[in-house]
Amino acid sequence: DTFNIGNAQGSNGSFTLAGSSVTAGAETIGGSGSGVLTQTTGTNSVGDFYLGRESSGDGSYFLNGGNLSANFETIGINGSGRFTQSSGTHTVNSDLFLGYVGRGRYDLSGGSLTVNSETIGVFGSGRFTQDGGTHTVTNDLILGRFGGAGTYTLNNGTLNIGNSVNGSASGTFNLDRGILSITGSSVGVGAFTV
Repeated sequence: DTFNIGNAQGSNGSFTLAGSSVTAGAETIGGSGSGVLTQTTGTNSVGDFYLGRESSGDGSYFLNGGNLSANFETIGINGSGRFTQSSGTHTVNSDLFLGYVGRGRYDLSGGSLTVNSETIGVFGSGRFTQDGGTHTVTNDLILGRFGGAGTYTLNNGTLNIGNSVNGSASGTFNLDRGILSITGSSVGVGAFTV
């Protein structure tokens, strides 16, 4: 079963999850239209998760509490996707992509995000800004891949990387404040600024 918000071109949809649970095999917010999901409490469990699936799609997710878990997650698969997390727990069991072909953005200011591996800017453009909270990448954080452009900015909070930070010449890591822990020994991106 699928759960769609803003699936048709020209449509606008919104949904608020508070104190209940959603379980879906796939979830698309901003398929060909515009979609917004705001979660304050409760549980959202999904297999494949998409924000901004088609080129005309625009999807936004606001995680202000509760728990979101997904197997695969793509923010900006062909269109535009933005994920904003101020609290709560977010778990991606496999891969998280920001800007697969389109434009993907993640803003983390509180709560926790745990992913297996993460690619920012696959073929498109991706941006991750961390102003707080805890972000754990079990394996690799990849910035810029297959011609995509990826930027990670750590302003505050904690970023734990289990293996390495790598990517292409179009990958940028900006370390302002906060705690960065890299278990592996490899750091290879276009620009690493402190």
